[in-house]
Amino acid sequence: MSKWLSDRLARPELLIAPGAYDAFTAKLVSCSGSEVVYCGGFATTASGYGLPDVGLLGMAETTGMYRRIAAVVETPLIVDGDTGYGGPLNAARTVQELGRIGVAGVHIEDQQDPKRCGHVDGKRVLSPDDAAARVRAAADASAGGGPAIIARTDALAPEGMASVVDRLGRYAEAGADAIFVDAVRNLDELREVRAATTLPLVFNAARTGVGPTLTAAELSEVGVDMVLYPIELMMAAMDASRRMLGELLAGNAPDVPVSFADLNDLLELPEYVARDRKYRG
Repeated sequence: MSKWLSDRLARPELLIAPGAYDAFTAKLVSCSGSEVVYCGGFATTASGYGLPDVGLLGMAETTGMYRRIAAVVETPLIVDGDTGYGGPLNAARTVQELGRIGVAGVHIEDQQDPKRCGHVDGKRVLSPDDAAARVRAAADASAGGGPAIIARTDALAPEGMASVVDRLGRYAEAGADAIFVDAVRNLDELREVRAATTLPLVFNAARTGVGPTLTAAELSEVGVDMVLYPIELMMAAMDASRRMLGELLAGNAPDVPVSFADLNDLLELPEYVARDRKYRG
């Protein structure tokens, strides 16, 4: 398990993980002072390919996006490993590739391929034994300082809470470092999940209308250790872009709240110019 993430999850303070969807927004998150950058499959698929999150991308495409993000930020990176892109051996290879990139943690889920966004209908999950095998392979591949393995289950909607509780025990035995039950529908379910495992608990706070909207204080009170905000920056950018498009297409010359200098500062242009001068004299 990543030492940084292990140490951080051992602390009592909630770890807030804002979701970036490309290298640019990853730099925004990093420069904001966030302890971690999160990259979810929904947002990176939408941003990188303009496609929905229905299992259309493979390991190489996804890890390629994460590699570009990791190259421009030093903040620890936690990513969405989807299903591991196949069986146990595929999951192991995915974790190995992410380890080479240097990610701090990855969540691997128990959906069948092709998977889909955890907050939409029609999900199908593996049998508990097959899912545990996927987690075990991922955990073995991360041994020796690789990414922390966050075992995610999508079984709540298709199979119910009893199945979730059973799976949490199996995934813990298989070597998971943390647990993530996606699409928890209310606070009572979240409390049941917390009571079912002693491992660090991850909560997906995506504003999809599926789960409860909870403050950091409320999540901490329940015992959540890390909260993901996977699509909030993308939704905010979509809203701002629509409003700007409306102004431009109406023939207006609207003010822009961010300056060109702000953009270049985020992209570290002054540092690049200084380096260029150093070599050119």
